[in-house]
Amino acid sequence: MTKGFWYTLGLGVSSLVLGILAITLPGGLVRLLIFLLAGIVLMAGAFMVLDGYGLRNAARLMEEGGVSR
Repeated sequence: MTKGFWYTLGLGVSSLVLGILAITLPGGLVRLLIFLLAGIVLMAGAFMVLDGYGLRNAARLMEEGGVSR
């Protein structure tokens, strides 16, 4: 089985589940989507903090390298 098959199958199943939830439990679907959005935002924020920390360390290393010359 190819990787594309599993991606397509996963998208199809998740679309089917979201469609069923939209019909049967629209309030639950909204809560689920807000929860997923919150998780994505938290992950993006964590990556931005880590990136900022890495940039700060890179700037320190560049300053140290420039002073010693």
